[in-house]
Amino acid sequence: MSDIADKSVRYRTFVDALGGAQCDLRAYVSYLLGNTAAVDDVVQETNLTLCQEWERYDATRPFLPWAKTLAYYQVMTYLKTVSREKILFDETVVDFLAVMDTRAEDGEAVADRQLHWLEEGIKTLPQRDRSLINFRYRHRYTLIRLSRRYQMSVATLSLVLIGIRKKLGVFITAKMREEGKYGL
Repeated sequence: MSDIADKSVRYRTFVDALGGAQCDLRAYVSYLLGNTAAVDDVVQETNLTLCQEWERYDATRPFLPWAKTLAYYQVMTYLKTVSREKILFDETVVDFLAVMDTRAEDGEAVADRQLHWLEEGIKTLPQRDRSLINFRYRHRYTLIRLSRRYQMSVATLSLVLIGIRKKLGVFITAKMREEGKYGL
């Protein structure tokens, strides 16, 4: 049998095994996450990874344990990403609430000024960054969906978003300092 024919047979075997394992993979990811909103995204990311790694699959061994191992790593990647986002968001919210609670001038809430400067800061961003922010926060795209749209890995996208949030934070802080709203 030629190498091409052998590879074709191996690929068909892989595709059949992947198709047959979908219910089990979804159940496994759902069990690990417990978050039904993210299960479809993680299963889809797992399927993409499996397809990218298909040549590493040993057809003489059971498919499901191998697929579950890759699914496990996709779940772990998702959980790390979510935990990082929540930590950043929680710090931002705590800081925002603390400032909002303690500062106001001429009846204009600090929160309103921060929102104003956030909107102004977004206008100063390059088009790609504005678009990323818009899809992520206004349209509530998941990181996985956004990474596909912009053809970036989830890890790279997370780093880009962190950088954008930091830029916006610096911009807002500088403008609030200029106005004397932070007492800095």
